[in-house]
Amino acid sequence: MPTHDQDQASASQAPLSPYGRKQAQALARYMRRHQVDTVYSSVYRRARETAGAIREAVRGPLFEDSRFNEQVLARERLDQATAKEIKRRMLEDPDHVPPGGTSLRDSVDDFLRALDDVERASHGHACIVSHGFLMEAALRRRFKLDPGTHLAEGSVTILRVVSGETDVLAYNVQPFFRLRVWNRLATSVRRILEPK
Repeated sequence: MPTHDQDQASASQAPLSPYGRKQAQALARYMRRHQVDTVYSSVYRRARETAGAIREAVRGPLFEDSRFNEQVLARERLDQATAKEIKRRMLEDPDHVPPGGTSLRDSVDDFLRALDDVERASHGHACIVSHGFLMEAALRRRFKLDPGTHLAEGSVTILRVVSGETDVLAYNVQPFFRLRVWNRLATSVRRILEPK
């Protein structure tokens, strides 16, 4: 569920949509196949619901950390155009603080400190459930990704830590049906099952 047109309190409590729940279940199966043993999550409800599905599948511990929370753009309700403009300005000037929000620099600093903590912990494979705009900005800074690099909504980024060095193995991995594909599949199944 997009949160750009909600106030921050509503955004933090927005649940997963029915499609989001299907994505979370597919993601949980993907993480189990890839031997994830520990899950970290933003404290936003939809992130916690996704992390909960993954934790149940991998049977490992789940840690919530507000440093993985979505970027605060404002405390009041924003329309989509205003939210987009605030994000554009923050990308141009990471120190810009929108009224009622936080600077992108501060949010990225928090995210990267939390990522450092995860990297130092002794895990085999850890999963972090966070939010696209913040994660994209943090990964761009840490790994000097091309400014044209964008993370697809609901995608997986795979990092590898070897001897204290971390690098990006892959991003925009989508281990689930895209909504359009899911809708086409559901329509095809209905046509097959509907009585003639």
